Amino acid sequence: MEAELNRELRRLQAKYRAGFDILRVEWHPTSPSLCPKNDLIGETGAFVGGECLTDEVNITRFYIVVYEQDDLDSGLHTVRHEFIEHIITKPTQTFVKLSNVLIKLINELQYEDQEDVVEAIAKMEDEEYEQIKKRAKKD
Repeated sequence: MEAELNRELRRLQAKYRAGFDILRVEWHPTSPSLCPKNDLIGETGAFVGGECLTDEVNITRFYIVVYEQDDLDSGLHTVRHEFIEHIITKPTQTFVKLSNVLIKLINELQYEDQEDVVEAIAKMEDEEYEQIKKRAKKD
């Protein structure tokens, strides 16, 4: 079954001329580590990292994982679904990364400004304390 799923991946890549960063499909058939069927979506999944996944595209390892698909047609549908979702969402990832970099930069600049204000107020408090000490010595 895994060979057929990989053939479908190659067909989709050729047809859409995209998704070449996905290197393979892995089929993980039914196993005791599967989580229960989700009645809302009608799927069974696998526990991965404490989460119940029905299928996934692993970007860091560049493959599609198909869980709990006992028949070829369901497995092929899953490959098509995950592939299309990947090529549609991939272009937005650049903007997500850029947004995260900008947010980090803004947070760092805000923190520097905040520290400047805090330090200025702390110095004013130090000066006031010194004046209070001088007055107390005079009395």
